[in-house]
Amino acid sequence: MQTTHNHMHNYTKNDYQFMHRALELAKQGNPSPNPYVGCVIAKNSRILVTGYHNKHGEMHAEIAAINNAMKRLNKKELFGSTFYLTMEPCTHYGKTPPCIDKVIAAKPRKVIIASLDQNPITNGKGFAALKKAGIKVKLGLLDKEADELNRVFNKYITTQLPYVFLKSAMSQNRIIAWGNRCANQITGDEARNFSHHMRNKCDAILVGINTVLNDDPQLTCRLHIDKKRDPKRIILDSRLRIPLSAKVLADNNVIIFCKNGYDADKYKQLSEKGVEIIVLQKESIDLLEVLAVLGEKNISSVLIEGGATVYKNALHARIVDEMILLVAPFTVAEENALAVFDEQQFHFKLQEMHATKFGNDLLVTGKVKYN
Repeated sequence: MQTTHNHMHNYTKNDYQFMHRALELAKQGNPSPNPYVGCVIAKNSRILVTGYHNKHGEMHAEIAAINNAMKRLNKKELFGSTFYLTMEPCTHYGKTPPCIDKVIAAKPRKVIIASLDQNPITNGKGFAALKKAGIKVKLGLLDKEADELNRVFNKYITTQLPYVFLKSAMSQNRIIAWGNRCANQITGDEARNFSHHMRNKCDAILVGINTVLNDDPQLTCRLHIDKKRDPKRIILDSRLRIPLSAKVLADNNVIIFCKNGYDADKYKQLSEKGVEIIVLQKESIDLLEVLAVLGEKNISSVLIEGGATVYKNALHARIVDEMILLVAPFTVAEENALAVFDEQQFHFKLQEMHATKFGNDLLVTGKVKYN
């Protein structure tokens, strides 16, 4: 069911403030492939308790908030309160029971929801159940911010295809250092640290075999933080040229895509190591097919990290949703380098662009719109 967003609600300054807080809380989780959700419960213009969805399989935001309340307040304190939820409560059994019953049992006077759950099994049902229970419900407060926060989940849950980020370091003239193979050295430490944050948030990280042969990267998330995750490492290697000593094969958190005509001995050796190999039947590796396979494996986001061939193929296949460009403050001589991001050649435009300074580098992000 679709319910129309009603922006005619007259929200108060507190409403905005508390929903902003709920969104900030939501960002603290790392719940992929679940959505980011935050909850603030307020009464008489002050916040009683908060909660957020921390990790896949753990308590949802509203349950975390209600449980916090039970530890500190008596149950009746929640009666007549207002719940601020960045997404409507779920109505189905997943890893956890549906949240809607607990929310209704807390007897709030009002529930303010930023956005509907795009998951077809919930979409609009949480909203409807609250209304049916006689609770006043408002929808659409800061919905743009909530939808932006869950752009990965929203794409994945409605298409079964992962959201694709393409990340590249480049010089000012859009060259990724290529001739002298120093791609990793283009940008400074702060930009590199950001890259590891991206890896922590994405379900998978994808590279082509040339990146493995040239740079022998680890492709792990090297952050010293709690809630750290290592994304699945996806390698496109049509003929299975990957050396068994490659750092990416340090553990089994790897999927290699190859095509017919691969090296059979290598296939056997990799399989014995426990590496998952998927053989694609087409002439060349079809990136849309790769995405569909990853989607079936519950991978909701992919970070493409290199190299030039994969970048080009991804843009030609029109699978990139968003670009993250780390631009260093210098230009590179053309003859030994590769210019990749030519909007004319690949027929795309970057929209909703943001630029942030990282030391001497510039981080530019934008959503890819294909012409």
